[in-house]
Amino acid sequence: MTEHRVQPVTILCAAYAVLLSIAAFSIPLRIPEILALAGTRHSSQGLFGWIAQSPELAPLFYIFQWPLALAIGNFRIGARLLPLVFAVASCYGFFYLAKHIPLPKPHRVLIVFMLLPMHVAVAIEGRPFEQSLLLLILATILFLRLIRRPDRAAAAWYAAALTLCLYTYPYSYLPTIGYALFLFRFVNRAQERKAMWHTLAATVVPVLLYLPYYFWAKPQVSTGWFSDNPSLDSGPSVIALILMVVLALGTIGGAAASWQLKTASIGKRAGLFSLAGGVAATVAIVVIAGNMAGQPLRSAQLLGAAPAAVLLLFATFEWVSKQRHIALVVPVAAVVVAIACAAADAELLTRRQESLHAQATAILPELQGDACVVFVSEQLSEPMFLLFEPRLARYECLNFAHRRIVLASHPYVRPDQQQDVESYFHALNFQEAKRVRLGGGQVLVLDQSR
Repeated sequence: MTEHRVQPVTILCAAYAVLLSIAAFSIPLRIPEILALAGTRHSSQGLFGWIAQSPELAPLFYIFQWPLALAIGNFRIGARLLPLVFAVASCYGFFYLAKHIPLPKPHRVLIVFMLLPMHVAVAIEGRPFEQSLLLLILATILFLRLIRRPDRAAAAWYAAALTLCLYTYPYSYLPTIGYALFLFRFVNRAQERKAMWHTLAATVVPVLLYLPYYFWAKPQVSTGWFSDNPSLDSGPSVIALILMVVLALGTIGGAAASWQLKTASIGKRAGLFSLAGGVAATVAIVVIAGNMAGQPLRSAQLLGAAPAAVLLLFATFEWVSKQRHIALVVPVAAVVVAIACAAADAELLTRRQESLHAQATAILPELQGDACVVFVSEQLSEPMFLLFEPRLARYECLNFAHRRIVLASHPYVRPDQQQDVESYFHALNFQEAKRVRLGGGQVLVLDQSR
């Protein structure tokens, strides 16, 4: 009888799934997740109208999440189960990608990818980033196959994967622009020249297929839609900043390795150099577009560069390991990077403070007698609170001729917004009776002065 051994990659992915599940199902939902989930309370027709308000400009993740969230009922599990599944699937895909290049000791590469803070942060959130990451990894595998065996079928599969990327999270498409541009380095070879033309066509067609949805949804994007709030985030930690520098140096080293690994196949050299182009294109486009729009840089926008950056770092390690006098440094460096990632993950997970559920629960006991509630800031505040406590709907203020007003301020209410609403009610002769700060926001009870 043949014994079937469990593969190490399966053990790693199973352990990763358990750890992610513990974190995802214990940490409260964040505001952007709640907004995305609030659309599940609408009909299917209302859902698409809700999706169109999202600045992600892509519907695919929400279409998958909507029936799952309704079926499960529990908001935290319903919101985050799908990203967890995609995160584990991404790890399997990334392992295969590392072997496909190929890189030595792909399990080491996988461990660093698993622990990468940017990856962990999105893996435990009910947002489209992990689905787009999985699709990008699949597209990258198809790209490497295309440049090794260029034909129309391979180009069609690659184009299909890129189209799904755009319809899930458009930023995940950005690395593929760099893939195509950096492939021009090998234009003097017949096979690579053929691959280049197939790649260009497969890169352009998905954009044409995406534009109709973009032009339909763009005018509907809500200016009040809440994204990550920089005021609640102290920014990257020192460890995370060091990791960014290491990955940047690894990307440069990996691009250089594509010139120096003379014994490697042309497919590997072209693949490594194109991956470096993917990192460069993502960073350049995100930074330039952000500056032009006057918007802050968000880590999720750079997520598409993460797989290539990790692969290029280990390509650098492979190149360095051929130098006898420093070869022993490579495994130590890999371990140090993994430990640094784990430390950054621990810091990231412990500083999450948003909890709209706690706020919604605290509001209801204050609505006794002649009292009503005001959901501070934009119109999108109301559905977020009602998601956790639907009974608040019958207490919402229709006028201010009440003895008690309860101001519900979610964590993303700006200080100037809070000051304005408090000043308004003070002018109406309301005085502060109680202020409770919790979940990153606050509940303010105002009583009418006699």
